[in-house]
Amino acid sequence: MNDILKKILKKEPIIEYITTGDAKLDKKILGYQKGELITIASRPGFGKTSLALKSVIANIKKGKKVYYLTCGESSETIIAKIIAQMLNIRINDLLLGTYTDVDEFEMQNTIEIICEYLILEECSSIDIKWFDNIYINMFHSDLTVIDNINYSDIFDNMDTFRKLKEFAYDWKQPIIILTSIDINVEKRLDKRPRLLDITNAKYISEYSDKIIVIYSDDFYKEKLEAQKENILRIKGEDYKSTFINKPIIEKEIIVLRNIFGQNGKLRVKFNQSIGGFLDKEEEEINYGDIEIPDIL
Repeated sequence: MNDILKKILKKEPIIEYITTGDAKLDKKILGYQKGELITIASRPGFGKTSLALKSVIANIKKGKKVYYLTCGESSETIIAKIIAQMLNIRINDLLLGTYTDVDEFEMQNTIEIICEYLILEECSSIDIKWFDNIYINMFHSDLTVIDNINYSDIFDNMDTFRKLKEFAYDWKQPIIILTSIDINVEKRLDKRPRLLDITNAKYISEYSDKIIVIYSDDFYKEKLEAQKENILRIKGEDYKSTFINKPIIEKEIIVLRNIFGQNGKLRVKFNQSIGGFLDKEEEEINYGDIEIPDIL
């Protein structure tokens, strides 16, 4: 305690956080703290894995160990996404082996960083025995990511989340869990996710120190433009939307829960070909009239 008090007197930082990979998000929520359970949620394809990987990449570059458990995607796809973001390469080119104009030394260095600092485990199903494995792997890590908890019934009870929170506290590291937003959000006029829209929201709300959701107006605009194209094509009109298959789209990173008190959201650019959030052109915006309930 004396050491903490001395740091306060000297105006020195008293916490060390694991970076989210985004400087503005770090500033808003003070990064991912040791002992925290963090939930990142979105509808499928909106970027929850990409946001988690942004933190993974930033931390393995700093020489921190990351344990990544993938339940919904193959390890090959996760590796491709990581390299795509690190080297700015199209994911499809990596998966098919058709990438070009990549410096061989840079690729080799990237692979060495991944091999040294990333513990990647692929799991088709999670049961009670699995907790023993994650507990052991966390011992060697600075950050743990579980992608995606919707692939197991074990997360349908509060004890599972309590145990994960205990693991985070025991090993003094953040645990990030990825989950989905309920499909019923598609029925609303305002489709921005709220706390109650998150799968297993009751348990997540009880134990998560930070809850982040991802939303994109551009996703829905693209669907409307595609419908418009089809309708006008049937009528014999030549209409080609410039909004379809845009390489760069806009997304919102919305902080619904933050134990440090500051919620809010960031507007960010997302590169669809590499599957990564961009570092530039970020703009902080307010909630406005959006109602985001924090209590179940």
